[in-house]
Amino acid sequence: MSHVQEVNLVEIARPKQWPTLSRRELRPEGFPVYGANGIIGFADQYTHEEPTIIIGCRGSCGTLHVTQPRSYVTGNAMALDQMRLDLVDQRYIFYFLARRGFDDIISGSSQPQITGKGLARIKVPLLPLLEQRRISDLLDKAESIRRKRASIVAKVDELIKSEFVKRFGTPLNNSKGLPVAPIKSFGEVVTGNTPPRKDPENYGDEIEWIKSDNINTPNHFLTVAQERLSSAGKRIGRTAPSGSTLVTCIARSPSVIGNAALADREVAFNQQINAVIPGGNTDPYFLYCQFLVAKSLVQASSTNSMKGMVSKGKFQEIEFIKPAIVDQARFGEFFSRVHKLSRSLDTDLLASEELFHSLSQRAFRGEL
Repeated sequence: MSHVQEVNLVEIARPKQWPTLSRRELRPEGFPVYGANGIIGFADQYTHEEPTIIIGCRGSCGTLHVTQPRSYVTGNAMALDQMRLDLVDQRYIFYFLARRGFDDIISGSSQPQITGKGLARIKVPLLPLLEQRRISDLLDKAESIRRKRASIVAKVDELIKSEFVKRFGTPLNNSKGLPVAPIKSFGEVVTGNTPPRKDPENYGDEIEWIKSDNINTPNHFLTVAQERLSSAGKRIGRTAPSGSTLVTCIARSPSVIGNAALADREVAFNQQINAVIPGGNTDPYFLYCQFLVAKSLVQASSTNSMKGMVSKGKFQEIEFIKPAIVDQARFGEFFSRVHKLSRSLDTDLLASEELFHSLSQRAFRGEL
C-alpha cells in the first residue's frame, strides 16, 4: 500500500497500561474487568467509559478485544486510549491489527510482553474515514456470517452430547441405572510409546505418529500428524486401527486429561495416549461419545495434580455405562448422520472463514 499514507499507531491512539487489580478487589458483579484474555471478573470502578480496543501485553500477548462500555482494563492488557476518531474508525483499526498480528513486536524470552515502545513501530494505512467505515461495514458482515456458522457447528456438536444423555443418562452418576463395566471390557487398552530417536531409521513416512496435539482439538477425528514412523519404527511402536478412540492421559495441563478423538485410519501414537480398540460387543461411536460426556471421570483418576497423569492401570478400570450392543449401534447410526451434517457445515464454515480472510487482505491492500 505504498500509495496510501501510513501513520504510526501511537499517532492515532495513546497505548496505556492501567493499574492491575488484586483478587481481593474483584467482585462477583459490577463493572467488567478485562485482562489479557478478556473478562476476568468485576469491580466497583471502571477505567473506560466507552468501548476501547485492548491488546494482551503480558502472558497472552497479542490477543485483541473491544471492551464493553464502562469497563476496567488491567495492566495485563494495553488500552488504546484517546483514539483519534476524527481520523480513524475504531472497527477498522481492530480489523487491521487482527490481520497484522504482533509477532514482530513481542519482546522478552522468559516472560513475553508487548510494550508501548513495540506498539510505536506499528504503521497503520490511513485511508479516508468514509473508506475505513465502508471496509469495516463489509468485514462486519463477513464476520457475522462466520460467527453464525460457527455457532451452528457448535450446536450440532452439542446435539451429539445431549442425545447421548437423553438415551443413556449421564455416566457420572448412571442416572438411568444401566449396566456398568470397566473400560477394559469395551476393548483392548493400549498405551503408546516413542521409538528410540537415537536411531533415525525409526522415523520416515510409513505411518502417522499421533501426539496429544492431534487429539486436543474440536474435531471428532484425529487431525493429521506432522511426524511419521518408518516401517522399522512401526514395528517398535504401538498402533491402533480405524475405529479406535485415543485419549490424552498425560499432559502438562490437567484440563487436557480425558480429551478424546476417533481414529479413521491406522495410526501409531506416543506414551501420553491410551487407545481403546473396541471389541465385537462395542460400537466405536458409542464408546467415543461416552468419553466426550464422561471426560471428568478420566480426570478424576489422575494421579498428578500438577500436570495430570492417568496410568493405564487406573484408566482401564474406570467404569462406563454399557447398554446392549443394539442400543449402542442405534446411537452409532445417529452419530454418523449428525457427523455427516457437521462435516457439511464445517465446509461452509471454512468457506466463510476464507472469505473473511480474503476480504481482510484485499481491504488493507487497497483492493476493495
